[in-house]
Amino acid sequence: MHYAEVLVDVANRRLDQVFHYQIPEGLSLKRGMRVLVPLQYRQVQGVVVRITEQLPQEIAHSALKPILGIVDTMYVVPEDLVDLALWLAETTICSIAQSLHTVWPLLKGKVEEYVIPMASQEDEDVKALKILDSETYQALAVIFRSRNKTLPLSTYLKRSGLSKTQVEHLAKQGWLKLESRFTSGVPRKVQAALTPEERVGDDLGDRGIDDRYDA
Repeated sequence: MHYAEVLVDVANRRLDQVFHYQIPEGLSLKRGMRVLVPLQYRQVQGVVVRITEQLPQEIAHSALKPILGIVDTMYVVPEDLVDLALWLAETTICSIAQSLHTVWPLLKGKVEEYVIPMASQEDEDVKALKILDSETYQALAVIFRSRNKTLPLSTYLKRSGLSKTQVEHLAKQGWLKLESRFTSGVPRKVQAALTPEERVGDDLGDRGIDDRYDA
C-alpha cells in the first residue's frame, strides 16, 4: 500500500501541515500534483508533497481516507520546488501553503463544476427528445451550442434557466454529467510560454479527520 502526504489548500493555520491519505489502486500520482481529498465535512484541494510506503507509528492505516482524484496534471510543482517550500516553512514564519504559492504561483486557481453532455446532438435518442421531451432537449441544446460542448455549472444555470436540482435530475437520468475540473489562474499568454517541464500533461489517471488531523 502506498500513501501520500498532502498539503491541503485551506486558509487555516491549524491545518497548515501535511495529512496522510491512501492512494487508491490504479491512481498514478507524482509529487507536486494537485489532488482532491476529503477533509472534515468537505472536499478540498491539496498538493502531494511526498509519497511513501510506510506510515508514522502513531497513524493507523484504518483511520486514513483515500484520495478522491487528481484535479490537475498540467501544472505540477517540480520536486525541487516542493522541497524548497517545505524548507522555507521550517525556517521562516511563512506557512507551508504560502511557501508553495511563493515558489510556484501556477498553483493559483480553483476547482469548478462543469456540465458535460452524455450524448451527442446526432444521437437518435436526443433527436427523439424534440418530440417526446422538449424541455430536456432544450437543456441539452444549451451545451451543444457552446464552443467546447461543455460549460461551467454556473454559466450553464444562467443560460438554461434551470436550477441545480434540475441539472442533478438530468444527470441521474443519464443525459448530463457533473465533473469537477481545476481552472488555472495563469493567463493564456503565460501558459503558451511555459516549457514542457512546466506543462506536465501525460496520461495520468479528477469527512472527518481524527484528533491528530491525519485524514
